[in-house]
Amino acid sequence: MVAPVRLHQLSMTAFGPFAGTEVVDFDELGAGGLFLLHGPTGAGKTSVLDAVCYALYGQLPGARSAGRPRLRSDHAGSDVEPRVRLELTVGGRRLEVTRTPEWSRPKKRGTGTTTAPASTHVRELVGGQWLPVTTRNDEAAQLLLDLLGMGHEQFTKVVLLPQGDFAAFLRADAEARRALLARLFAIDRWTGVETVLGDQRRRLAVDVDTARQHTGTLLARAGEAFAGLPDTDEMTEPAEVDAKASRQVSLLLDRALALQRAAQVEHEVRAEQAGSMHLLLDQARSLAARQVRCHDLTGQLRGLDETAADHAEAVGRIAAARRAAPLAGLVDALVVAAQRADAADLAARSARAAAAAVAGDLDEAGVRALLADHRTALGALTGAVAREADLTTTLSRIDTLHRDVADASRRGAAALTARETAGTDLTRARAAQQAAAVTAADLLPATAARDAAVRIAQHVVDLLHVGQAAAASRRDCEGAVDADQRAREHQLLLWERRVADLAAELAAGLAPGQPCSVCGSCTHPHPAAVGAEHVGRDAVAAATAAADAARVLREAAERHLADTLERRAELLAVTDGADAAVAQRDLLAAEARLGAATSATRAAQAETLAVAAATAALQQADLALASSADDAAVAGAALVELTASSSAAAADLDRLCCGDVDVAARTARLRGEVDQLEHLLDAFGAQRGTDEMLADQRGRLLTSCGGCGFDDVDAAVAALLPADDLERLALVVAARERERGDLVVLLADPGLAGVGDLPEPDLDRMTTQVAAADRELARAAARETLAREGVRRLTELVREVSAHEDATAPLLEQFDRIDGLTACVTGTGGDNTLRMRLSAYVLAARLEEVAAAATERLATMSGGRYALVHSDERVKGGGRSGLGLRVVDAWTGVERDTCTLSGGESFTASLALALGLADVVQAESGGTAIETLFVDEGFGTLDEETLDEVMTTLDGLRDGGRVVGLVSHVLDLRARIPTQLEVRKTRTGSTLVHRTAG
Repeated sequence: MVAPVRLHQLSMTAFGPFAGTEVVDFDELGAGGLFLLHGPTGAGKTSVLDAVCYALYGQLPGARSAGRPRLRSDHAGSDVEPRVRLELTVGGRRLEVTRTPEWSRPKKRGTGTTTAPASTHVRELVGGQWLPVTTRNDEAAQLLLDLLGMGHEQFTKVVLLPQGDFAAFLRADAEARRALLARLFAIDRWTGVETVLGDQRRRLAVDVDTARQHTGTLLARAGEAFAGLPDTDEMTEPAEVDAKASRQVSLLLDRALALQRAAQVEHEVRAEQAGSMHLLLDQARSLAARQVRCHDLTGQLRGLDETAADHAEAVGRIAAARRAAPLAGLVDALVVAAQRADAADLAARSARAAAAAVAGDLDEAGVRALLADHRTALGALTGAVAREADLTTTLSRIDTLHRDVADASRRGAAALTARETAGTDLTRARAAQQAAAVTAADLLPATAARDAAVRIAQHVVDLLHVGQAAAASRRDCEGAVDADQRAREHQLLLWERRVADLAAELAAGLAPGQPCSVCGSCTHPHPAAVGAEHVGRDAVAAATAAADAARVLREAAERHLADTLERRAELLAVTDGADAAVAQRDLLAAEARLGAATSATRAAQAETLAVAAATAALQQADLALASSADDAAVAGAALVELTASSSAAAADLDRLCCGDVDVAARTARLRGEVDQLEHLLDAFGAQRGTDEMLADQRGRLLTSCGGCGFDDVDAAVAALLPADDLERLALVVAARERERGDLVVLLADPGLAGVGDLPEPDLDRMTTQVAAADRELARAAARETLAREGVRRLTELVREVSAHEDATAPLLEQFDRIDGLTACVTGTGGDNTLRMRLSAYVLAARLEEVAAAATERLATMSGGRYALVHSDERVKGGGRSGLGLRVVDAWTGVERDTCTLSGGESFTASLALALGLADVVQAESGGTAIETLFVDEGFGTLDEETLDEVMTTLDGLRDGGRVVGLVSHVLDLRARIPTQLEVRKTRTGSTLVHRTAG
């Protein structure tokens, strides 16, 4: 036998819900052979088992290994490396396996993260020292697989016994059982036979389907070719439906030839009719075009004759413009002179209006004299500007000195008052500061006392709430237990009624001449009848589902009650027996003490600041009083000196300003009036010049008008035309004369003679008739083309279909032979009456061994009542057979379906099945002895007596040094099993706590 496998120690860091490093000492837990793994839902019980499986195989058990599971703990710090380390003895060697999954770690330089690859390290204890064995993932996987002797799937079924999986296996159909057994036992040779035959059948089926699809394609093409022929709906003679494909296509070809001949005759008739219609339409279109031409020319000539007067006026206009052309230069010069004279006159009026306030109605000589007086007055004001600026500065300085004297007096009075107030405030603040300092010394002790009282009061409130929650949870638990028991009793009652009526169910499936499935007889003299209270399979399944749901609710209520009671015990220890009244009284006293100390502290701080402020204010008032006296003396002396010098300068400036505000205003007013007078003199001169130029130009133009045939200047100006306008008008006159001559010539054409008297042809009617004839001709031509193309395609398809039938005949015969053999081997037909796969037939022998090994445990746990047996009975409804499981009840001697077991009985049966399967798999893998087992949930469905029997069986598993770990929420197991591994969950991650018998 291969050396046993024993787990020693497991270490997990940042794995699953465990943020830090948690250690599981299996040697310590297994000292008594049996330990309990428990904790609240979601704490991480399953993660402990996941870590064992991940350390050995690099993946999680069962469905949790699907996809890319997240292994690193979300509670751990971003720089903490996830790691699992397992120390075990396997194959006589003490090994340490350390695995790190792929994870995202912070970059060593810069920001962001980088992906760290998965790694594996294996060490071996040799001579008291750990020596490295390998750091390669593939080498480590092969080493462990060779030493363990079983793969990942086998290990999870042999070492980790999830009761939910085996309970499903217990009730599964043959195909589901085959899927599990095929993963645990080597049946490659037999599945290979199934695969080879299946592959060969699929390949042939593909070829056959391809051949049949091609035949169908050819027939579809033939049908498509025939459907494209004209008038196929009129041919009603039926085809030979059961004939070969080649015969069907030949019949279609015969019918297509008849349709082609009819289409050819119709095409010839339609072509002759269309030719005649086109000839008549061409003749009518020619007559209609000549009639339209004659009507248009006559209308155009009539329109020209109606505008003859306008034409004559245009001819006279051209003659007058040509006589006035030599005068154009003189007219342009007159216009320019007139524009300049108007502009000069407007400027003169504007300048006189602007200078009206200064010059009034003075003529040009008076304006010149006034301008000379203004220029003399400006010269006298040149030096007065500087004297005026000096006087302004002096007066500003006098005002400033007056304000300085008044300000110094006010500051002196305010400083004297502030000094008296600051002295009073300083005396009061020093006395208050000393009084507050005495009470403020109690601040720190009062704060500590208040915080302690708050914590106790909060714990008392929490204790009250937890007590109420515990009472409610206890009621919920009792209700869940009652509901669970009622559901189990109802399930058992339905099973008993169903078992009592099984004979009637069997009788319902009897048929005359067919053997009975129980006794084998082909005669059925007295078949049992279905009773009024018959219970069907669906009702039993519904009751079983209801019982399972009630069990889940019961377990959840028990877990919640245990958590609530544990929290209540913690609060009782913290409060030390204090009730709400005492806690509230202590809290009020502590808060009052703290309030007094806080107020005193604030008062002392405020008075300290007041003392400092009063001292500073007193010093500031003394400084301000001395400064104000000095400033008042200096300002008074300067004020007397400046007042005397300013009076004389002011009298001299008033004389020069002549009533203006100041010298600058007087100077600005005189300069503005000088500019207005100068502008008015310039306007007078420009007006005289433009008037003389206008008179000269008018005299020259009047002299030239008589020589050109015009009586006055206005007539000559009106006759003038620009050269471009004259040329355009001449072109219009010449074009009209040419157009009229052309129309007269065109109307004399012999082809238009008399066409106006003929009736107009009906072109629309004739065009419609021709289009209809063309459409009929096109349809006839298309029908003939379609018929000819259809005959050609059908002729080719007759040859193609015949050749395809000859080529595929051997393939169809070979497929029929392989199809029958494959159906027999896979259990889907043929001579396989049990519908059993070849691989299932081989696995049936293994299932017999598993049932026998499971019965050894089940007999102990059920008090010798139940046994599991293999069954190859054919399943009703066409399901697969060969891997059935039945339970034999020694109390009744009846062999029945495993679905008839109650919830507790199903648990014991599935546990026995899991242990039996583990024994057979170990033997299959070379006899590897697993000395550490884990049994998952399910104990909550057991009554007290059955739980004792199951515990006896589990105690038997410890023979030979084997360690068994139970995973359960059941409270009773915590009292039965002193060695425990508790998983606690918090907001910052889960932790582990070891508890031993000591």
